[in-house]
Amino acid sequence: DYNGNNIVSLAEIDKFVVELVAGGSWPAWLNNKPALMRAYKKTILKDGDGDDWVEKKEFHALLLNIFWFNKLWQVFEVVDTGADRRIDAGEFARGMGALGLNISQSEAMEEFQKIDG
Repeated sequence: DYNGNNIVSLAEIDKFVVELVAGGSWPAWLNNKPALMRAYKKTILKDGDGDDWVEKKEFHALLLNIFWFNKLWQVFEVVDTGADRRIDAGEFARGMGALGLNISQSEAMEEFQKIDG
């Protein structure tokens, strides 16, 4: 909370992450803007009260969301072999094995159809 108003904006959160990474307190992979935006959105819309600010009571959820959305982004980049920010059925099936999930090709395709709608 750089300006002392007891709430933080997306810009303040971004500055916080950049400073922690630059100072060596956090690893560089946590400074990922798309993942940060998703963590912020989940925090304000699902974990918080729906406004555009993260309040003190929502800060713990924000930190968890920053970690998990960045972790998901890392996994996504491994699975997205086409580097097009989309996962097709083949990438999904191959990714399941890479993630240690032992499911058959047909099971993977069935699961992909469920989420791809």
